[in-house]
Amino acid sequence: MLPQLIKLAENKAGSQQNLAKKFGLNYRRLCEYKNLERFPKDILICQIADFVGLNPLETLLKVKQEQEPENAKYWQKIMVRSAGIEPAPQASEFQKAHQLFTIFYNLLAYFVQRVQVSSVIKVGIPFS
Repeated sequence: MLPQLIKLAENKAGSQQNLAKKFGLNYRRLCEYKNLERFPKDILICQIADFVGLNPLETLLKVKQEQEPENAKYWQKIMVRSAGIEPAPQASEFQKAHQLFTIFYNLLAYFVQRVQVSSVIKVGIPFS
């Protein structure tokens, strides 16, 4: 994936030298990345992906799968979760209770506000 990504970027930049210059890299370092002799920082992978119009996160995860085959299942899991296909772990009981309380509180505040507005309209004086 990384060699193909760099090739796409080279085509868009016009040359390997132009691409290296665009990202502040040494031409030889870019060749090392392309030949998989070295690996760039994650942010550079994302920047190159963005440059060629690919999804930076998805591209990074694909590169990581190839770069770290021993962790490929983990990177696949992250990719699936980030795509929203697999649900994230369930919230704790405390988090669920907090969410319900927040919803209840917001509903209560909404109805109190409505009662105040309607009391002003019907009675002509503020509700306090």
